Amino acid sequence: MKTLKISPRFKNVRFRPSAFSVLVRLALGIGTGPRRLIYLCRQKADQITAGWFLAIISFLGGSLFMKRFNKISALVVTAAGICWLIVAIPQIGRSESTAGSAEYAQTRGSSETDTNNRAVLFAEFTKITEGIQVNDCASSAGIAWIDYDNDNYPDLYVTNIVYPAGQQNFLYHNNGGESFTKITDQIITSPYDYSRTSTWGDYDNDGLIDAFVSNWPAQVNYLYHNEGGATFSRVTSGVIVTEIKWSTAAAWADYDNDGDLDIIVSNYGTNSLFRNDNGTFNKVTTGEIATDNYNTYGVSWADYDNDNDQDLFIAVPGEDNPNNFNRLFKNLGDGTFERILAGNIVNDTGTSFGGSWGDYDNDGDLDLFVTKVCPNDAGNNFLYANNGDGTFTRVTEGVVVTDGGYSFGSFWGDFDNDGDLDLFVANYTWNGESRDYLYENIGGGEFAKVIEGDIVNDTGSSYGAACADYDRDGDLDLFIAKCTNGNENNALYANNGNENNWLNLKCVGSLSNRSAIGTKVRAKAVIGGEEIWQMREISSQTGYCGQNELNVHFGFGDAMVIDTLKIEWPSGISQYLYGVGVNQFMTVTEPLCGDIDGGGTINILDITFLINYIYKGGQVPQNLSVCDADGSSIINILDVTYLIKYLYKGGASPVC
Repeated sequence: MKTLKISPRFKNVRFRPSAFSVLVRLALGIGTGPRRLIYLCRQKADQITAGWFLAIISFLGGSLFMKRFNKISALVVTAAGICWLIVAIPQIGRSESTAGSAEYAQTRGSSETDTNNRAVLFAEFTKITEGIQVNDCASSAGIAWIDYDNDNYPDLYVTNIVYPAGQQNFLYHNNGGESFTKITDQIITSPYDYSRTSTWGDYDNDGLIDAFVSNWPAQVNYLYHNEGGATFSRVTSGVIVTEIKWSTAAAWADYDNDGDLDIIVSNYGTNSLFRNDNGTFNKVTTGEIATDNYNTYGVSWADYDNDNDQDLFIAVPGEDNPNNFNRLFKNLGDGTFERILAGNIVNDTGTSFGGSWGDYDNDGDLDLFVTKVCPNDAGNNFLYANNGDGTFTRVTEGVVVTDGGYSFGSFWGDFDNDGDLDLFVANYTWNGESRDYLYENIGGGEFAKVIEGDIVNDTGSSYGAACADYDRDGDLDLFIAKCTNGNENNALYANNGNENNWLNLKCVGSLSNRSAIGTKVRAKAVIGGEEIWQMREISSQTGYCGQNELNVHFGFGDAMVIDTLKIEWPSGISQYLYGVGVNQFMTVTEPLCGDIDGGGTINILDITFLINYIYKGGQVPQNLSVCDADGSSIINILDVTYLIKYLYKGGASPVC
């Protein structure tokens, strides 16, 4: 048998970067009857024979090969010796594969037959087996990727839940992506307690990321202030660290858009919402978020309705009881919230553990994945597609929502850098025999389940999970907290990468909170010949007990340039960058309101720049939003006057 391998690197082969996806979707039986695909290959006619089998090489270096299909049924040779291949792909019967919910195999550069006649190429991972970070033994629950020492390499913080004896939490310093060192001389690792999770954010805007640790049962929580020099101090005063609760999770966000981070703490009983007033935390005692009395697990903030403030999802355990439905609170923009009572998200029952927000369909708004544990309905998880009008549609078909399991942690990430978000789900079990799920986004709202590789075949009890590019090679790696009675090591998987392009962006707030939590980044690029907008929102919590690296990661497939980057800061300032190169690590700082020329300060040059722009046809400011000094939404002479008063007459600061 002869096998012809065709690479999408040939410029006349019209594939997306994940070249196999179109072929697989057709092979799964969308519609009925045979399917005929036509490919163009720059090979001479005498090198190809009808009856040969076709193996498609993806950008990842592997091949897609399906023995009974992909047969070259006809050749059309041009005068130039270029050959059109006509390939017939019959529908696969449902006895072999269920459309939209089939399992897929991950191949590694081979054209050998897959016994199930199903294959998909995806990112490959190497399980890291050396190093203290994967050989510490504890019952771990939470994982956070954070750069606590500002060396641009994400470090690891792991919370442990050994009960009743207690267990120290783990802090691992990233040594330039090569190894990790366990930190043992800091107060942040010294208490022996039952810690569920941590959430990290720079609550005092001093440029150093701080930590909040939620503890369970019936004890105080911990707030650690980052002092710099890789040292921490424990905050011991204030209601945020003195009230005794059964806390299960927490998440930072600037819900009132005043430039500093507030925090929600989920509890058994009433939840705790703390407003940050210049470094002092005051407990909010009014409103349904603060007064609802019910048990909760994961909490996650997101601006689901694109109105530039942070809304809140709360995962609730329990079945068939109206008090146990999940909660969704819409931020009204005045420091208060409205509980949403209509729609699937707040009326579907089951024991939910956490929610992960991400724009998986690239339509510009955040969709929601909810992990769930519920024996009565096999524990199927929920996926809700955002309709763009404040409502959601529950997705009811496909492997993402038909796989059962005790799912706890989850997160979105573009693991193969092809321009859409894939999904990882961590599964728990009492006997340590569960497997985690990894789903590749193949476009069109569909996902393929990856079934090969250690990452989906290692057994154990997984709790929280999160991703980061810890070795700074341009792809997302992941860490999983394992929780089986203190006798299971945590797991780190390094992404081996591929030839697709990417961008890693660190956002630094000025008027907004320094950690830039709540910032949305939109990116436009031409991928596979198609203009695609992607969106990410920086968040302090994902799924249950997980926090991804705060840097924004995009995959761009074969795009060589990012046409537009739009950064929407919580302050309301929108910042644009054009013609950005791929395959780089960037830092973008929020522009100052009134800094018209982008010089980093507000001075007479900004006034001159603005006058020239308004009246003399001068250069257009890179960020028009910083020109609106008086916040009127109109750029005119009043903004010039406002800046003059601010600079020379003690007037109010620009408000934009």
